[in-house]
Parts: sequence; structure tokens; C-alpha cells
Amino acid sequence: MSAGRSIITFAAAVFLTAPLAAQEARGVKVQWAIEGAPGAGPQEMTQYIAPGEVLMTRLELSGAGGQVILVTNGDTRIMLIPEQKMWMDLAEMEALGARMGVPTSREGAGSDEVPDLQPTGETGRFADTDCKYYRFTNEGAVTEICAATGLGWSMGPGAGGGMMGGRGGMGGRGAPGGLEGTSAMSSRKYGELRRRFANGFFPLEIRQLREGQAARRMFATAIERQALGADLFPTEGPEGYQKMSMTGRGRG
Repeated sequence: MSAGRSIITFAAAVFLTAPLAAQEARGVKVQWAIEGAPGAGPQEMTQYIAPGEVLMTRLELSGAGGQVILVTNGDTRIMLIPEQKMWMDLAEMEALGARMGVPTSREGAGSDEVPDLQPTGETGRFADTDCKYYRFTNEGAVTEICAATGLGWSMGPGAGGGMMGGRGGMGGRGAPGGLEGTSAMSSRKYGELRRRFANGFFPLEIRQLREGQAARRMFATAIERQALGADLFPTEGPEGYQKMSMTGRGRG
């Protein structure tokens, strides 16, 4: 698989989410590092997330094959490929995949529900922010999340924006870091996460365990609180971008 295709496959698997009621929203910018991705060295990505009644998130991934941007705005999820001036509606892509019997990032056990997150009693600190570890098991894979309060609600950038639950999510084929048990976050799952964790649940590290050791992980390296403009969370490709059809060819 080419480097460019690997990046797009990786990015399309990642979690995201929601509509903006105003021109600007308070949120955070998070820099992430990924370790243990199959067939790749350390990777980095940038996430913008504006938690509120509806989650808004933008994930920017750059690599040898160029940049890929994933945006979720409510239940609208799109992928932008700036160098090619192309964009794709991920919901349409998944609907086609479902008709063809291809697993999607919304499938898998508990894909529309927050998993059974059990506190481990361990604490951590990333990007000068304290967090507490939670563990869950999905399809036999054990994943731990070190989550902080006061930053809003998320299940990670794979996530995703929301990353818990399906085979095709962050832990699916070609997904960031190959972390099992992660998927795109639905509005329903986001709402459940807010109800269960009133003070916030924001992952700063996500790690998959193998024989008790972290085999693959992603973690925050920098967090910056800032105002986020509405232009960060479009619901379709910007002017001048061509929409990709499900056959892989653009259309006007």
C-alpha cells in the first residue's frame, strides 16, 4: 500500500463530530503523537475540538503522502484532501460500504454506546495536565485511557473526536496506531459520555495492552485553550474543492 493511501486509510478510520451555533466557540487545540503504528515510525497529528451541546472536532494528519483533514460537525463527517482539492462525505462512503458488506467505523460491539470504562486507580500527566486511567475490553483487546476533566468530552482523536467501539474505528484496519476498540463517535455516544462524566472526559493517552505492556499508544504532547472559528468545522468541501464520488472519481 502506498504512503499516501496509508495516510488516507488511517485518517478515514479516525473518530470525529457537530454544528456550530455561533461564528466562534471555545475549545482546545491538541497535538498528538502516535507510537507503535503497524509498518510506520512515530506519527503526529493535530486535533481541534470544541465541546458543547454538540461536539465539533477537526483532525489534521500530515505525512509523506500529504495532508488529510477529517471534520465532524454533528452527524456530518467529511474528509478533506487539500493538495488534491478533493473532499468526501464519509457517511455516504459508509452507506455504500454497508450495502457492499464492508465493515464501517460505526460497526462493532457497542459502537453507539460508551464502553464499560473501569477506573484502574492509576494517574498520569501529559502536556502539563493530570489524568486518571480507565480500562475497557472490546472483542478481547484491552485498552486503557488516561482521561482529564475540565477540557470537555471526547474519546480521543481516533477516535475522535470518539473512538470507542467498532472494528473499523481507530482500532480497525489501517486506523491510527492500530488501537482496537475505537470508532467514530455518534451524537448519541457523545451525549451518553457527557451524562456519565459531568466534569468532562478528555483522553490524554490511549494505549492498547499486550501481555500487560503498552504495545501501541497515542498521547497528547501539547494542549492549548483557544477560540475556534466556524471555518474549522465545515459540513462540505470549501469553495474550489471537488467532491469525490464513491467510485473514486470527482464530480462537479
